[in-house]
Amino acid sequence: LGKDELKPNAVLPIIQKKNNNNLDVTSATVIKTNFTLHFKDSAKEVTLVPFNTIHDERYNVYWDKYTPAQWEKEKENYDVEARKARELEASTIDFIQPGDSLSEKAHQLTHSKSYNGRSNTKRWRDAREDGFILFNMTVNPNAKQTLLLTFWGSDGGGRLLFDVMVDNEVIATQEVRQNFPNRFFDIRYTLDERLTKSKNSITVLLKPHTDKRVARTFGARVVKN
Repeated sequence: LGKDELKPNAVLPIIQKKNNNNLDVTSATVIKTNFTLHFKDSAKEVTLVPFNTIHDERYNVYWDKYTPAQWEKEKENYDVEARKARELEASTIDFIQPGDSLSEKAHQLTHSKSYNGRSNTKRWRDAREDGFILFNMTVNPNAKQTLLLTFWGSDGGGRLLFDVMVDNEVIATQEVRQNFPNRFFDIRYTLDERLTKSKNSITVLLKPHTDKRVARTFGARVVKN
C-alpha cells in the first residue's frame, strides 16, 4: 500500500539480536500509543505506531529476525539482488510499467478486454478472452537486444496462454502456470536483429489464444544483450 511505488530492492527495517534473549535496544520513547526504539551504537530509530493510524504510507507489520551471523549470510543475498537490479537498469533501453497511466501513455499503449491493478507492490495489466495489450518500445537499431516481461509466479490455472508478437510477428508463445510460486519472475525473448535493424521503436502485442488470457504483466523492458 501507499501512494508511491516501492523502490526496487527496497530493504525493510531489520533488527538483529545480540544474544539469544535481548534485542540491542537502549531505550523506548513512548508518545501516546507510539513507540520509538533507540539502538545502541546507531543513530537510526524505528517508530512503532498503531496499524489503524497508517494512511497512504508504506508500512511493515512482520519483521524478519536474524542473529548477526544469520544476517551476514542473508545480507549477501540482498547484495546480490541489488547488484542484479543495478545491472538490469544499466542495460535497459526502455521500460514500460503496465497499469501506470503515465507510463502507458508514453508508450502509446492500447488494450481491449483488459484489466489493471496493483499486487505485491507492483502495478499490472492483463487481457481477457479475445482481448489484447499493444504498446510501443524504443530500441537501438545497432545493438543486439532482448525483450523482457515480468510475471507473478503464482498465477496460472491453465488459462494463461498467449502469443508475444513484435511488429506483427510471433516471437514466442508463452504459458504462465504457477512457474515460480510467490515471487516475480522474468522471461527473456531474444529480438532477432532484423526486427530492430534501422528502427528506433517496435510494437509489442500480447494476444491470448482462443478461450485463453494474457497473464498479469508487471513490467516490460528492452535490454541490451
